[in-house]
Amino acid sequence: MLMWTQLEKIMLGTVVSAQLCQTRYMNNFEEFKAKDGESLNNVFDRFWVVINDLYKIKVTKTELEANLKFLNALQPEWSKSCHRMRNDVRISTMPIQELYEILMTDETMVFEKKANLDKKNKPKTVDPISLLASQLA
Repeated sequence: MLMWTQLEKIMLGTVVSAQLCQTRYMNNFEEFKAKDGESLNNVFDRFWVVINDLYKIKVTKTELEANLKFLNALQPEWSKSCHRMRNDVRISTMPIQELYEILMTDETMVFEKKANLDKKNKPKTVDPISLLASQLA
């Protein structure tokens, strides 16, 4: 009888471990976000790992769910490209790899736009010596 009790505990532990693993993978999908300044390639690679983890536990997301999650996870500078892709009729059937390839064509434009915004919003520094000289004159 003792052996069956131990076996039940082992099996219960296996079920709990599987549930914890499934919860962790689902949270990784739900909370996925691109990091500031991260390239589209790196974002896609990390997202692909999350999708593969879900497949391991036999959880599948539709093309639409995966595509929208990927688009929503991108940084704000991608908003114009994301808006265009959300309005694309094929978004619900488009494989995530195809979405990535389409977005890759916009990456240079997005980083140039971000660099221009950063340059525009950069606080102007003042040389204290020239400020002092201009006030003394």
